This record gives sequence, C-alpha cells and structure tokens, in this order.
Amino acid sequence: MLSEWIASAVSDLPAFIAGVLIIIVGFVLADFLSDVVAHTESLTDTTYTETFADGLRVFLYFVVTVIGLGTMGVDVRILNTFAQAAAWGVVAGIALAIGIAFGLGGRDYVAANIGDWLPGHSPDTATTSPPDTDATATSVGQTDGGAESSK
Repeated sequence: MLSEWIASAVSDLPAFIAGVLIIIVGFVLADFLSDVVAHTESLTDTTYTETFADGLRVFLYFVVTVIGLGTMGVDVRILNTFAQAAAWGVVAGIALAIGIAFGLGGRDYVAANIGDWLPGHSPDTATTSPPDTDATATSVGQTDGGAESSK
C-alpha cells in the first residue's frame, strides 16, 4: 500500500511542481503589472489609479491561482462558478449604471422636446393635418408628456 502511494505521489509530482511554478511566476508578474499601473498616476492624473491597480492585482492573483491549481490537478469548478457569478454581477452593475446615467442625464432633454415628438404636435404635421371641426378645442401639452383638451 505504501509503495502504491509513493508511486502515485511521484507520478503527480511534476504536475504539482508545474502548478507551484505557475503560481509563483504569476504572482510576480501580477505584482509587476499592478505596480506599472499604479505608477501611471503621474501620467494620467486620475485619483483612482491605485484602486484600479489593486483590483487588477486581485484579479490576476485569482486567475493565476485557478490556473496553477488546475495544473496541479485540483478541481477548480467551484472557483469558476464563483468567478462567473462575479462577472455577471459586474456586468449587471455596469449596465445598471449606464442605464441610470442615460435616464437621469436625458430627463431634461426629453421633457423639453417631448411635445415635438408626439403625433399632432410636430411643426411638420401642423400644416398638413385637417382642421378641427370644433374651433374652440385646442390641444395643450402638459409637463408629464400627456395632452389635454381645453375648451
């Protein structure tokens, strides 16, 4: 039984060593790249450079660790599942932020121009539309985008 365990350990030793080397070299490269990004603050004049560099470092550590453990033969499906969930969360957050930014940013523009976009309120259709049979009824635009008839 001991000889089988030793034979198994010796056969798995190259994969283990390769995984450890991948992790060590990857961590060194991740530190180097994040330091390069952190030192670009003097070129970009942004205050978020350190935060971005730290985020890049953590991301690269995670990627290198998953690759190294996978090389060693460790099952990393659960880490891939967590990474996929985190990626979907980040994408959903970015989409929500963009939607809110456009919604709040375009609110005043839409409120100012909604009357021109409604049917019957456009300057182009004012000359071509048939006249009202009731001359006293006119359409008045409201601030909420609706129209009411006043007599």
